[in-house]
Amino acid sequence: MNSPNETNKSPVPQRLLCLGFGDLAARLTAALPPQEWAISGLSRSQKSSTVAGLTQGNAADPAALRALLQQDVNQVLVTLTPDARTEQAYRMAYLDPVRQLVLACRKLGIAPHLLFVSSTAVYAQNRGEWVDEASSAEPLQFNGRILRQAEQLLEYSELPYTLLRFSGIYGRNATIPPQMPSQRSGFSPGHWTNRIHVDDCVGSLAFVLDRYARAQQSSGLLVASDRRPVTQGAIENWLRAAQGLPRQTWHKLKGSGKRCCSGQLQRLGYRFQLEDFRQAYGRG
Repeated sequence: MNSPNETNKSPVPQRLLCLGFGDLAARLTAALPPQEWAISGLSRSQKSSTVAGLTQGNAADPAALRALLQQDVNQVLVTLTPDARTEQAYRMAYLDPVRQLVLACRKLGIAPHLLFVSSTAVYAQNRGEWVDEASSAEPLQFNGRILRQAEQLLEYSELPYTLLRFSGIYGRNATIPPQMPSQRSGFSPGHWTNRIHVDDCVGSLAFVLDRYARAQQSSGLLVASDRRPVTQGAIENWLRAAQGLPRQTWHKLKGSGKRCCSGQLQRLGYRFQLEDFRQAYGRG
């Protein structure tokens, strides 16, 4: 695990509550040192874990939240996902649980560190601009708007918090070369894309949790994305070269999309395990 300070040992154990227990939470909790972490979780579906005590329930249920938060929780990890890609589903998945989480902490008079997994979908920039923590986040689509509203609930909560904005997550499946971008609808060779390998999602989450455990330092807003944004055309030609196919040449490329910079996360001390998609797919 990347650690902000190897000599400053954290209290043992830290009590971590996971709201949502999908793939990321399962991978993370399996990677945390068991002697340093006591983990509980709330999942809307019935699940089992060898490292976490799980409760089935609704993350927006005030009674369920208070019952779990009363267990001397030090940190709360929020990794929720909607049931559908609709505005109502996003509000139920993100906005309602975060609002109830903040209210529950206030009523109990506690201030655990709240780590919320957000997305670079909160950025509306679409002309190839670089975006980081200082860039404006004025999303045009409902998913980005709701995520931004959930972020703001934490920003205004007066509780210690970290917002970790992930770009597109990849690497959950076998690292075989993916489908050619040109074989998908909406292919634009000049369009910038951003991604982060699931191993670095887990690594950055563990880093933020460990940083708070050791130094009681929340990290505020952080962008988490591979160090090298890449255009769809560059991905296309890399895959073509890997398969022994001739390169494509495009003229009058129209630049679009954004380029995400994770410099602040790196300045805090996190070291990416994978530079970009080329290194990941090169494993296979």
